[in-house]
Amino acid sequence: MFVVVTLPMRADDVLLTRSAERFGVLWTPMYHFYAGEGGSHQIRLSFSALTPERIDVGIARLARLVADRA
Repeated sequence: MFVVVTLPMRADDVLLTRSAERFGVLWTPMYHFYAGEGGSHQIRLSFSALTPERIDVGIARLARLVADRA
């Protein structure tokens, strides 16, 4: 299962690489799921195989990424 989140910045493969390397959190850019221009600021977060504690860690890391880019 997953949830889609809208970010205040473009969510592309460059940001994904930065997210993984600097913040240790992975997600899927939603623009890959659109035929046109949609999803450019959205990410897909998977959670079905994570404990609540790991979800909290991932959300905190994602928040640091967003704050760093703001």
